[in-house]
Amino acid sequence: MRKVAAVIQARMGSTRVPGKVMINLNGKPIIQHILEGLKKSYAFTDYILATTKDPRNDEMVDFAKNILKIKVYREEAEDDIAARLFNSSLESNQSDGIVKVNADCPIVDPKVINKIANTFVTSEADYVSNKIEWTYPKGLSCEALSNSSLKWCHENLNSNHDRELVCDYIKNNSSQFFQLAINSEDSLGHRNWMLDTPEELDILKVVFDEFHDKEFEYQSIESFLVQKYGVNYEW
Repeated sequence: MRKVAAVIQARMGSTRVPGKVMINLNGKPIIQHILEGLKKSYAFTDYILATTKDPRNDEMVDFAKNILKIKVYREEAEDDIAARLFNSSLESNQSDGIVKVNADCPIVDPKVINKIANTFVTSEADYVSNKIEWTYPKGLSCEALSNSSLKWCHENLNSNHDRELVCDYIKNNSSQFFQLAINSEDSLGHRNWMLDTPEELDILKVVFDEFHDKEFEYQSIESFLVQKYGVNYEW
């Protein structure tokens, strides 16, 4: 069975919600909530923050190293995600791939992450994700990628567009990269639980207040949001 590391892709330079990964919710920064959700989901070989050398990330990096005690990789180029993810994978010499979550997806359902991680380690897939077919809310996005696929992309992709959207490149080239889709039994792909705007932060605070002493479970969150805001709620 293969082994896999967890990677949190994050930066502090968001224009709409600056420093969002360090925003405090129920006494903890968002990055800590994400890490705790990952630790509940699967026994990863390592936990790695993948960011850049932008000085605005220094506060986050210091917190990750000194408080969370996780590994950190900082890429020079802001938008070269191919390099950032490949070099982050090298931080774990025990793993065959990574499970990646983005910091703009603060809600981590451990069961969803576990399903993706377990499918990856028990298969030969290059790419396992709930993004191949959108049946989960977009804020629960997660991708497992083999080290070999990341290495190939880092060494062979030349355009800035492909290097920045390297995960989409892998997802969109199923003839080259073996893929497995993780689908929900519910059809919630129209929901968007990401943190991209101040208004979305307000709703996120409500969710964290409600579930502060409970494990995030996406069906329970959906039921809560429908009850509070109505079936046609907009995040």
